Amino acid sequence: TRACKKLGALSNVVEDKSKGPGQSLADVDYVSVIHRTEFELTLQWYKVNNNNNYSYVLINSNGTETEIPTPETDPVVTHTVSSLSAGTKYSFTLFTEFEGVRSRGYNFYNVTAPSNVEAILVVNRKEFELTLQWYKVNNNSNYSYVLINSNGTETEIPAPETDPVVTHTVSSLSAGTKYSFTLFTEFEGVRSRGYNFYNVTAPSNVEAILVVNRKEFELTLQWYKVNNNRNYSYVLINSNGTETEIPAPETDPVVIHTVSSLSAGTKYSFILYTEFEGVRSSGYNFYNVTSESVYILSFQLCRNESWS
Repeated sequence: TRACKKLGALSNVVEDKSKGPGQSLADVDYVSVIHRTEFELTLQWYKVNNNNNYSYVLINSNGTETEIPTPETDPVVTHTVSSLSAGTKYSFTLFTEFEGVRSRGYNFYNVTAPSNVEAILVVNRKEFELTLQWYKVNNNSNYSYVLINSNGTETEIPAPETDPVVTHTVSSLSAGTKYSFTLFTEFEGVRSRGYNFYNVTAPSNVEAILVVNRKEFELTLQWYKVNNNRNYSYVLINSNGTETEIPAPETDPVVIHTVSSLSAGTKYSFILYTEFEGVRSSGYNFYNVTSESVYILSFQLCRNESWS
């Protein structure tokens, strides 16, 4: 019997006096992650039996051991594991320790927050959709992405297996509108801080252009503001490539612009763009002609004296 007791004393099991004779040192009930960043995890658990004589030892995936003392008065133990890698799954074992003897160990795992994407490009823009593109974070196919737009709609976007680039088209948008987005990298249900950006859809073209006055050397054009939106401006390009910026009037629904320094009796082609936040519409193409010059010939009759 004495030999058995000696053998028991050599094992990693110790009596917990508070639990009565013969009962082993207990593990913690649960470990919570109360704060998470890319490079650290803050863990929290209740002291076993609220006993200040116990301490704790945390062992992580790489075998590193960290001794964690018990706070005197607080029933909760808080510990931050730092120097971790972003978007990585770590396994841990937390031991309760008393007089150099450890419990069986509470096993758990958790993940650090993944990093954000570095940049997002708009590779195709239309009136009603935007095609976005970005590089996979760390070229990791295990990460996915969640895009949230201005109205709160969430879209899950898987990462392609082999392509280092993720391409996604946001559709059902409104023309000439500024949208804000947040793109999250996601790993094991944990999201990054979020990459915030905004972009705009292409505005619509004008519906029609009228020539309300025509002369030899100028044309006066008129059109309705697109969607009666005074935040839009217009750019007129004529045959020789000259660009003219035309602001929209504040209150008048009609825009009037005179193109001058033209040649008489000449056919000109034009493109009128609607512009919003530096983005232009597809362009409204039209042509028109200036008036021809009118020459008045003056005749003078000279009387020949011999006629008299």
